[in-house]
Amino acid sequence: MPVTVRIPTPMRKLTEEQKQVEANGSSVAEVITNLGERFP
Repeated sequence: MPVTVRIPTPMRKLTEEQKQVEANGSSVAEVITNLGERFP
């Protein structure tokens, strides 16, 4: 299930300046893993 993750201003350089991104996962750990794969 996709969730919206809001990105703090200092970390936006890691997400191509996006203020929020969609990530998949059924737990916080899975969402963080998904973000790490998309934005290494």
